Amino acid sequence: MRRLKGCMAAGLALVLVVSLSFAAMAKDMGMSGQNKMMAQMMKWTTPGPHHKTLEALVGKWNVTATMWMAPNTKPQVMTGTSENKWVLGGRFIQQDVMGSDAQHPFQGMGLIGYDNIRQEYTSMWADNMSTGMMESSAQYNPATSTFMESGSVSCPMTGQKNRKFRGVTKIVDADHYVFEMYMHDARGKEFKAMEIDYTRAQ
Repeated sequence: MRRLKGCMAAGLALVLVVSLSFAAMAKDMGMSGQNKMMAQMMKWTTPGPHHKTLEALVGKWNVTATMWMAPNTKPQVMTGTSENKWVLGGRFIQQDVMGSDAQHPFQGMGLIGYDNIRQEYTSMWADNMSTGMMESSAQYNPATSTFMESGSVSCPMTGQKNRKFRGVTKIVDADHYVFEMYMHDARGKEFKAMEIDYTRAQ
């Protein structure tokens, strides 16, 4: 709780600093400069065409996840559901996943968006199988309807603080998309660690 209050205080302090900085800059720039700055801020903070690309992920989905701990090992399979919805004024998609395998219930949540300033798709993921959060960035190829992402995660299987991964999300059609995650084994060879099939719930 103390940490949460500290994060909230830090967030409020950041907002205050930004507001004061903007006020000082605006005073120095005059009315014309203020208008230009506000126009640029609106451009950076308003959802645009890149956000519309994410619309394909919105909805309620039936999920089948297949996971491999290492190359050539028997996969583990989990089934469940995913609800993906717009939040924060259409700036992010919040993903809520519920599922189970043969032994454990699973719960996870993520945020997916497009950063107008960095000009890249970004995502964060957390679940009840780890105390770390997965972070990644991606680019979209409209010719293949594919998001290509890269990121890192603190890995409970290996103890690595920043285990790198590569992700591919393919929009197959209006009712189906697939996510694949690739990692490297102890010898540095890439292998498919996960495949998740999403089928729109009727």
